[in-house]
Amino acid sequence: LIFVVSQFIAIFRKSNIGLVIQTVLSVAVLAFSILYFYEKQTLIILQSLMALLMFVLAYNNHTTFKRNKFYTITYIVVGILIIGAIIF
Repeated sequence: LIFVVSQFIAIFRKSNIGLVIQTVLSVAVLAFSILYFYEKQTLIILQSLMALLMFVLAYNNHTTFKRNKFYTITYIVVGILIIGAIIF
């Protein structure tokens, strides 16, 4: 446990906060996906976390990895569509 915490601190110090947030959100989405099978009322929380994860993926794709902008736009559009699914 101490090793994991020290690794997170090392990543945080390198100004890769986007990657830390992406990791935390990925674990949360996985946990709520498993929980959704048992408790159907967690759907809105799961969708919200997925939309937030899409925006963080777009941020990391654009700033950290500096990859093709097509993927950044795709992540943003998918995040907006998930928010639209929550609202409607």
